[in-house]
Amino acid sequence: MQMQKSWMYFVAILDWHSRYVLAWQVNEMLKMPLVVETVEISLGGRSLKL
Repeated sequence: MQMQKSWMYFVAILDWHSRYVLAWQVNEMLKMPLVVETVEISLGGRSLKL
């Protein structure tokens, strides 16, 4: 999203089946920790079992 003098980055994790937004964050810098933190929030403290 372009602001007056800078950019804001929006990260969202979506459930493809239900189409719900599980987690989202906005930040001035798009860095890997922002994405990882958003995924962790969407998991609600659970870990994936592959």
